[in-house]
Amino acid sequence: FDITTFKKDLSVLTKRLSKAQTVFDEKALNAKQKDLEILTAQSDFWNDRESAQKQMKVLDEIREQLSQVKNWKKL
Repeated sequence: FDITTFKKDLSVLTKRLSKAQTVFDEKALNAKQKDLEILTAQSDFWNDRESAQKQMKVLDEIREQLSQVKNWKKL
């Protein structure tokens, strides 16, 4: 057992976990989802089809991330 290697590995894992928590910040994702849902409900949302499709893709990605967060919490 090498304590130096263990400390390095622990440091790497801590950084990865911190990054994962930032990416899957449930509160921030919920806020972004709400903002996008308000945007998509506007009557002129589809006037710019390309932009609308991009926003819908982002919304789908956020919903998927939130689903993953909820599944992880069940573990």
